[in-house]
Amino acid sequence: MGASSEGYSSRKHCLANAERDTATDNWEFYRDKRGGYRWRCFSPAIKNQEGKSTDAFSSKKYAENNARINGWKG
Repeated sequence: MGASSEGYSSRKHCLANAERDTATDNWEFYRDKRGGYRWRCFSPAIKNQEGKSTDAFSSKKYAENNARINGWKG
């Protein structure tokens, strides 16, 4: 599962973020304190974290598969 890393003042703003072009986003894969793999996404235009995995995965491959579902182009 992925999640937005920010709250929105309206449904319109939420949809605009969900439908934006993610081609220039910077994606980071890392291990959390418990050893699980996670991802997070940063927008260079806004310089904010735009999304993150809500769950830890047992392998980097599973984290990458989940990131693809959430817009990572790989």
